[in-house]
Amino acid sequence: GTPTELYNDRNNLYVKLENNTYSPVSVTRTSTVTGTTYTAYPNQDNSDYYSARANLYHKCSEGVYGKVTVNRTGGYISFNRTYSYSCANGCTLNVGNNNSGDDTPSFHNKLYRKTDSQLSFSLLFLLKRQMVQLKLQL
Repeated sequence: GTPTELYNDRNNLYVKLENNTYSPVSVTRTSTVTGTTYTAYPNQDNSDYYSARANLYHKCSEGVYGKVTVNRTGGYISFNRTYSYSCANGCTLNVGNNNSGDDTPSFHNKLYRKTDSQLSFSLLFLLKRQMVQLKLQL
């Protein structure tokens, strides 16, 4: 099977040994991050940005992105809430006063989502009976 199929079936893998018995195989996958991309986040209202706050970035300058922190104060009803935004790199984010309720805030640059590319991974096979390690680099 393919490496992905082998990994997905890792709890039911056996290898036939020379003496015609079968040994269970343990499979461990190690991923390698090979690149990072930033995708423009569509214009949203404050509550949407707050929900996505774990993965929001601001383009500070060409090729430089800062993690955005979104804070919310106020009650449980959206019109009583106030939102504030800050960038880990100290950039100025807001240019408007649209920081209450479900308003759509204005920013100097768009906000972005970060995606790490995992283009390669390796599988480590461990034969449980013989403790032999086989490594497959993909």
